[in-house]
Amino acid sequence: MSPVVLDVTEEDCATRQALERLASVLKPPQHVEYVLTVLGKTLREPLAVICAWAVEHRSDDARG
Repeated sequence: MSPVVLDVTEEDCATRQALERLASVLKPPQHVEYVLTVLGKTLREPLAVICAWAVEHRSDDARG
């Protein structure tokens, strides 16, 4: 299997930072958590509508 190469621009990174932030958790086990920003949270409702539409309109082949 070949590796996936993404062409990520500086603008892509800035957009991602506007939608989510990275929070470091120092207590064991140390890890990071991605948290939606206020702007990112505004996308919840529109994305829920898009997801509901996609589920409703997917083809029989995609349903398994």
